[in-house]
Amino acid sequence: MNKSYRVIWNYALQCYVVTSELARGKVKSSCSGKAAGKSRLVSGALGSALLLAGSPMALASEHGALVNGPEDKLELSNQTLQATGNDHYGLLVQNGGQASATDVTVLNAGNNGYGVFSTLASSATEMTRGSVQTTGTGGYGVVASRTGTLKLDGTRVETTGQAAYGAYASSAGIINSLNADYLTRGDSAHGAYSRATGSLIDLTGGSVTTGGAKAYGLFAGSGGQLNASDVQVSTSGDQSYAVMVTDKGSELTMTGGKVTTTGTRAYGLAAGTGSRLSASGVQVSTSGNQSNGVTANNASTEVNLENSAFETTGGNAFGLYAGSASTLNASNVQVSTRGDQSYGVMVTEKGSKLTMTGGTVTTAGSKASGLAAGSGGKLSASGVQVTTSGTESNGVTANNVGTEVTLTDGTYSTSGESAHGIYAGSTATLNASGVQVVTGGVKSYGVYADSAGTELTLADSTLTTTGRNAYGAYAASGAKLNVSGTKLSTSGDYSDGGYVSGEGSLLNVNDSTVAISGNGANGLKADGKSTLNATNTAIEITGDGIGTYASGEGTVFNLSDSQIVMGQNAGNAVLAVYSGTASLENVGIITDASNSALAAGMGGTLNSKNVSVQAHSGGYGIEVQDGSTFKGNNVTIEKSGTDSQGFNAAINVLNLYYPDAHNTLSLSDSDINVSGENATGIVSKRQTTLADIKLANTAITATDGTAVNVLTGTDMHIDADNSLLSGGTLLKTGYSTTEGSTAGSVVLNGSNHSLFEGNVDIDRSQTQDSQINLSGSSAWTGASSGLNTLTLNDNSQWNIIGDSSVDTLSASNSTLNFTHDGAGFSTLTVNGNYSGDNSTLIMNAALGDDNSASDKLHILGDSSGSTDVVVNNAGGSGAQTIQGMQLIQVDGASNGEFRQKGRIVAGAYDYSLVKGADQHGWYLMSDKNSSDPDPVVTPGEGEGGQIVEPPVDQHNMIVRPEAASYSANLAAANTLFTTSMDDRPAETFYTDASGQQQSTRLWLHNSAGHSRVKDSSGQLKSDTNRYAIQLGGDVAGGTLTGSDSLRLGAMAGYGNAQSKSRSAVSGYQSRGQVNGYSLGVYGSWLQNAAEQSGAFVDSSLSYGWFNNSVKGDDIGQQSYKSKGISASLAGGYRAEVATLSDSTSLWLRPQAQLNWQGVKADDVKEQNGSRVQATGQDNLQSRLGVRASLRTLLDPQAQSAIEPYAEANWLHNSRAFGTALNGVNIQQAGTRNAAEVKLGVDARLNANVNLWGGVAQQLGNHSYSDTSAVAGVKVSF
Repeated sequence: MNKSYRVIWNYALQCYVVTSELARGKVKSSCSGKAAGKSRLVSGALGSALLLAGSPMALASEHGALVNGPEDKLELSNQTLQATGNDHYGLLVQNGGQASATDVTVLNAGNNGYGVFSTLASSATEMTRGSVQTTGTGGYGVVASRTGTLKLDGTRVETTGQAAYGAYASSAGIINSLNADYLTRGDSAHGAYSRATGSLIDLTGGSVTTGGAKAYGLFAGSGGQLNASDVQVSTSGDQSYAVMVTDKGSELTMTGGKVTTTGTRAYGLAAGTGSRLSASGVQVSTSGNQSNGVTANNASTEVNLENSAFETTGGNAFGLYAGSASTLNASNVQVSTRGDQSYGVMVTEKGSKLTMTGGTVTTAGSKASGLAAGSGGKLSASGVQVTTSGTESNGVTANNVGTEVTLTDGTYSTSGESAHGIYAGSTATLNASGVQVVTGGVKSYGVYADSAGTELTLADSTLTTTGRNAYGAYAASGAKLNVSGTKLSTSGDYSDGGYVSGEGSLLNVNDSTVAISGNGANGLKADGKSTLNATNTAIEITGDGIGTYASGEGTVFNLSDSQIVMGQNAGNAVLAVYSGTASLENVGIITDASNSALAAGMGGTLNSKNVSVQAHSGGYGIEVQDGSTFKGNNVTIEKSGTDSQGFNAAINVLNLYYPDAHNTLSLSDSDINVSGENATGIVSKRQTTLADIKLANTAITATDGTAVNVLTGTDMHIDADNSLLSGGTLLKTGYSTTEGSTAGSVVLNGSNHSLFEGNVDIDRSQTQDSQINLSGSSAWTGASSGLNTLTLNDNSQWNIIGDSSVDTLSASNSTLNFTHDGAGFSTLTVNGNYSGDNSTLIMNAALGDDNSASDKLHILGDSSGSTDVVVNNAGGSGAQTIQGMQLIQVDGASNGEFRQKGRIVAGAYDYSLVKGADQHGWYLMSDKNSSDPDPVVTPGEGEGGQIVEPPVDQHNMIVRPEAASYSANLAAANTLFTTSMDDRPAETFYTDASGQQQSTRLWLHNSAGHSRVKDSSGQLKSDTNRYAIQLGGDVAGGTLTGSDSLRLGAMAGYGNAQSKSRSAVSGYQSRGQVNGYSLGVYGSWLQNAAEQSGAFVDSSLSYGWFNNSVKGDDIGQQSYKSKGISASLAGGYRAEVATLSDSTSLWLRPQAQLNWQGVKADDVKEQNGSRVQATGQDNLQSRLGVRASLRTLLDPQAQSAIEPYAEANWLHNSRAFGTALNGVNIQQAGTRNAAEVKLGVDARLNANVNLWGGVAQQLGNHSYSDTSAVAGVKVSF
């Protein structure tokens, strides 16, 4: 049967012992016996217990109470157990024994003594309330070992000796503690210690407090396991860890509760040597220096934290720390440090990993980073809110080779001086994405990459700094910094948005925005042989800083697919200085600043491709200074607004600090426009400036301004290739130059179809040399004042728009063109020599008499070479000259040849260019000097102005051949369709099938002719060929007496004529052409229709309309129209005068005819300005003559006959056809009166078909003649 035991007092042993239920004795409250064993270790005690296991009574003399064996059970209540000697046990339960103690006090004052010890064979001890106290060195409060278990509920365990343990589980011992309190006061003491594999301490509620140095609150080691839930742990000694787990296989889990340390180097939670520590819902607070909230050390060590808070207030006290290849994971934790150099989160050494998800990190001390990684550690943070307020306290710090930091989302905010948002240095690698970085302190950079081998990447983030000298993104000393998809904003003075410095340093900015508002703060800056690349980035400057900045030899700045916006107070949009290089591609710039948009200075180089600039204020579009270089391709500049000195220029080239430095500027495929007050394309305002400017396929336009303005002693050389330089003034030099300064020189070269527009204004007192050289079909339009040298080559042209002067002028295969806008004429003065080589001079004159106004070329020196001269009429009506109009004057040796090219015409006059008798001038003459002039034509009485007659001094005008062409066209239009009754043969009668006599007909008439006529001046001769075809037919007929016939008909026709007129004086020719149509009616009466004899009357009325053209040599074709009515009335008598045989008879027909010729031509305004009016219109032509014919009947039955004829007429015209050119009437001569002879034949083939044909010849005065031929057919049915 089971035995029941109780504790009784043993007088012999002086101790409580366990007895059977039959034992009796006096019970006492304490024991003074000593244990026999001397070992301080639990294992030694266990060894003694095993040796004496057979006799409980034997141990009772050495310990407060002992339970030995599975059959032994001990129940204690409201008692005190005490062991005072070294290595004694207050209560020892072993070998499967069981004990329970309620409200029991266990005391042990000896060294290495034990309060309660449960060991071996699953011994079980339970303690409710009560207390356990040990005071000796190396004492143990409660111990479970070797499968022994110990349960405590509400118990207080206290040790005061050094190296003492409040709760100790070893070798698979298990301690379960509920709301128990553990207090250790000695140095190196442990509150609760789970040691060795299988050991477990499970604490729920209660507290663990240590007061000594190097003490531990909770400790798990050598594979032991410790769980703490809602436990309050505190340590106060230096180097005392509140929670510690160490060794492989050891695990410590803490849920809820609070951890506090106050000593120096007293960590809150610590794990090492491959152990595992987990904490959830825990609050950890340390206040001593170097007292980390959480520390993880050694390989395979793992710490997992969640929903917890960690606070340190001492110096060098980290919130979370992972080192020596350990791993620390933190989720949604709050970390706060207050001490100097106290990082919120720190990971260090190769193989160490720290991962933080969510949560916050706050540091208040100086040099206290929020997150830090070094010496090869790896840190990963996602969604973490980091705030630092101390000096030099970075939001994130990464240092040393192999260190890697990854940041995702989250906020990193610093407010202290020199406290960077994110810092990476010493070859560390840091990647941040989706984060917000905010700094508020002086010299506090948003992100900072430092030292060679370091790489920091910031993506899809926002970065804001508000302090002075606080850069947004900074790379230095060879580091690499990548920024993409990020908004950078700085508001402090001298706080650049992005800054890279130091040889090998690299800053890449992509798909980002940079907003800068502080004074002296730049958008993006590179110096010290660094490189900055920016793509698809928007930069806005609202302070007085620079948009982008490259400084120093070896420094490279590249900007592409980006935009820069500069406020009113801003500096340069782009600046390259001190041999730095900036390159732009696909960049747009908008600036309201008074500083230049694109600037290179102090030897800097600025390359621009596909760049557009809108400069609305006084700043220049491009500025090149002190030996710098600008290269641009497809650059567009829209410039307006003046600076403080009143300048409004697109390009400024100057030497401000380095006299005689050489500046270079090149532009290709570019468009530069300047508008507004004082608009200037290129300006140089400083002395001793040297500049080479090359333009290719580029336009520089200064609307109503100056294309090139050189105000100082500048030596400027501009080469323009297929380019445009345009302004109200093309080139202005020398003005506003300091008195006594060295005069400079300016050379403008234009090639390959380049265009220069604007006047040249040279201050010769301040300009040593000025040149314009044009080649390759280039042109300049403008006037010149003070230009030294002008050279034209290879089909180039100078369009002269006003009085001009040039010292030396050379033209080879080129053109000098005086333009004329109706305001007046110009004089070109060549102060030195003129050389022409197969060139052309185009001049304008109001062509008239000797005193007419004209452009003039005055050569003060010598002339050489050959020059063609073209003269355009500028409003002159033409007049006869005597001495001629002087166009060219040579004061020196006149060795040059000026040759007329093309026609010079005005009104009716042709002019010629001749060299004067003094051999120094060339004149326009409109007269001919002939000792035997052509006979003078006596003027008629017709309208249209005077017919020019030779004056008494035998100077005769030179008449234009076009006058004859106009006249020939008018004559042809009025005569093409003139017909008579003979052209419409008499009707033919026939008997139809019913025996009735009938008549009807359809006729066709063809005519062709050639006329030769001279004009009234005797100089022009015209030849005209004409052709007309008419179709008609009777539409009605009848008889008045029965023997006569009366018929009416209609007709239509087409005709054309071509004329050629030539001047016997000038040799020029002109061609005229007219073609048109006519519609008309006719009527005739014949007294004896059957015999076709007796009296007759014939009439016709027609309307014609015509297209006309005249084209003279070297003169544009003129086209115009003419139209009008023509009418004819004829009469006569035909009689047989002799019968020669039965079939042959002779007939005579006297006749008369009046033709009214009413076709009129439109007035014409020729391209040369001459007004052309037709004269001689409404002419009445009379014809009087006789016709003789011989009629022979061939076959009376077939009614066939043949009738040859001869006819003689006298023709008189009331007016001569002519042309008035500017009021000077040139008429056809010899046409007023003419004799005409006709020969022909009429043939009747049968009763239904008639054929006829003939030729005619007219002759008049002045060699007038007209030859014509007709042919016709008539069909009756």
